[in-house]
Amino acid sequence: MPCGPTVTPGIRVDASYDGVTWHPVATLPGRCLVPVTEYQWPTVSSIAFDPIYGKLIVSDVISWSYYHGPGAVVNQDAETSMWITGFPTIYEIGQTYLPSEQVIGYRVPHMPEQFVAADWFDTYWGDLATVGDWSQAQPLQCGYPATSPSFGDYFAVEDTLPMPTPGNGYYYVTAVNYQGQRRYGRRSNGGVLTGRDPAGLPRCE
Repeated sequence: MPCGPTVTPGIRVDASYDGVTWHPVATLPGRCLVPVTEYQWPTVSSIAFDPIYGKLIVSDVISWSYYHGPGAVVNQDAETSMWITGFPTIYEIGQTYLPSEQVIGYRVPHMPEQFVAADWFDTYWGDLATVGDWSQAQPLQCGYPATSPSFGDYFAVEDTLPMPTPGNGYYYVTAVNYQGQRRYGRRSNGGVLTGRDPAGLPRCE
């Protein structure tokens, strides 16, 4: 049915911030008023973000429809909730260690470290006693893979280190490189998460 002369306004969800401007990530479009005695519009009661799974949760989306036709009045509504997926998760590179194979493995997440893509990865290791002083991290595997990785690719980095002595341990961290920029996780400062300083991590060669 073609649209009438009047259109109800839609709802825009702004949840992408580039440091200057908020950008829309989703819209609930308005609906045509056909005929002018029919009214339809969406309403939303709450919007929340799930940082664990990277989902924007739009709760209680209600579509109202009132039609006052000849000889009858019909009032209808439908309620639902929406999950908008694809946002970065709280763990950008979810590494796992496989003792039997002595490898650090992970899958490339969507928007690794909030980059739109990755050119290559660098994996480091360090003594647990130096966590936080990233200048002491040591390269384990650099500049891989040979071609740009894709979402869902699995990588296994061989752990060539000797077993730590009792009471000691190692940590592993993987940095993402994209168009001359590097990111390798976040830190909490006063309850606010910010990216770690890329200058604090040694060159991986």
